[in-house]
Amino acid sequence: MEVGEVLQKGLPFPILRVMEYLSVDRTGFLWGKQYRLAGYYTMAALWLAFALWLLQLIFLCAVPSKFGQISLFCGLTSLFADCVYAWYTPGATDFFLMFPGPINDDSNPQKLHFHLSTCFYIILLSGMSSTFVGLLLWLLEEKTSFQLETFFSTYLDGYSKKFKKSEKIREYGEQ
Repeated sequence: MEVGEVLQKGLPFPILRVMEYLSVDRTGFLWGKQYRLAGYYTMAALWLAFALWLLQLIFLCAVPSKFGQISLFCGLTSLFADCVYAWYTPGATDFFLMFPGPINDDSNPQKLHFHLSTCFYIILLSGMSSTFVGLLLWLLEEKTSFQLETFFSTYLDGYSKKFKKSEKIREYGEQ
């Protein structure tokens, strides 16, 4: 649709202006392409992180010994998604749109700046915390005889984890 047709429909001009700037993909106007690429790759990475999170919940109940590793991978995937988005989007000082000002204000143009918002920082925080918890659990499991108990206190670690020689000696010594 042309801009005139959608204006006659009653769509707001500022939103149409942003859509127009982001849809242009000609020489010198690569902002729209950069935002589309950032969104495409970030969406793929976030869906992968969501799938790993669902797998993490299943592993917590079924195979608790792998919970730390899956938590670590889920956090790293979330951090990767944030890094991809920050890498592909233009900087806050590089990209802004000019809008005509209010009619009674001598029509001074106003700038619309694009910047990283709350969702970016929430995903960054959740990725860092998931990575920290996953790394902590993984190190506790590898370096000590730490066992993660599930809600029903089932010990599936004994059936799914390879024990070190010192742990086998401790088990036989206690009997």
